[in-house]
Amino acid sequence: MPPLASRAQQVAGLLRRAVFAEAVPAVVLSSARSFASEAEAGGIPVEVHNDEGSKRVVVTKELPGERWLELLTQADCRVEISKSPEVITSKQTIKKLIGSQCDGVLGQLTEDWGSELFSALNEAGGHTYSNYAVGFNNVDVGAATKSKVSVGNTP
Repeated sequence: MPPLASRAQQVAGLLRRAVFAEAVPAVVLSSARSFASEAEAGGIPVEVHNDEGSKRVVVTKELPGERWLELLTQADCRVEISKSPEVITSKQTIKKLIGSQCDGVLGQLTEDWGSELFSALNEAGGHTYSNYAVGFNNVDVGAATKSKVSVGNTP
């Protein structure tokens, strides 16, 4: 039996071929805002919740449950959940998701958040990053501080 990581990659490959071979955007994004179609223009399918929200929050991977989404939409956030077929979301994909206007990102433990990503978030007007993990060993807090991005974690 192959190691767990190898099996996970095999399953991800099968899902990618089966589900994303003919991927269509989960939601057709509105062009009413300057940031509305940036992620889709970068070739990354996203699922949009609360299209008219005043704050744009990018979620790098689908998360369990619904309560977190309810809280963000009640706080007038437009929430864009990446539907990228990548098993581990790459820095390039995250930068495309952030685009030129983003208020905050909810990321994963599997992502290495350092100066490159925090600079991209800051340049897009972002000021908040939350790490969906128990710890924060994947987050360069110094780089976040330098980029004036507040960091939290969401265990």
